[in-house]
Amino acid sequence: MDFDLETALELAAQHISDGQAELAVLVLRPFADGGAHFGASLKALARLYARLQMPALALGWYECCFALLPHTPDLWLGMARLQLDCGNCDAALVIWNELLERHPLLEAALFYSAWALRHRHPEDAVGRIRLLLHTAAPDSVYARGARALLRNLGRHHGRSCTDGRN
Repeated sequence: MDFDLETALELAAQHISDGQAELAVLVLRPFADGGAHFGASLKALARLYARLQMPALALGWYECCFALLPHTPDLWLGMARLQLDCGNCDAALVIWNELLERHPLLEAALFYSAWALRHRHPEDAVGRIRLLLHTAAPDSVYARGARALLRNLGRHHGRSCTDGRN
């Protein structure tokens, strides 16, 4: 049975919600063998394995994606989140920092890197949060999360991190 990538992604999502992850992988796997949607299918497989909490497989597919699409920010964000979910905070921060060098106002990278820095380097976290709040739309999901994170940092560090521009 032949599917286009969008149909395959919808079917894979349905299999995941039905608890049939193996079928989701089988539906998407043929798209990783080449063709017009090769890059998109590799990204889908990487995300699928991450969602299935299979980090080694997800990391492998992300590596394939990077070889083909090295300048795609959402791949870097996905890889960093996977590293963080696996407990590799330092590896995640390296990725976010590299991404922020190329895209200094990328909201997701500013927010997640601030979240990762919040305990070890709260001042750096606050700086990233303030930059995010200064540049993002007020109703952005990352701006809302950043305001909550800033309040939380202020409570845990005994000072008002919300003073100043936000």
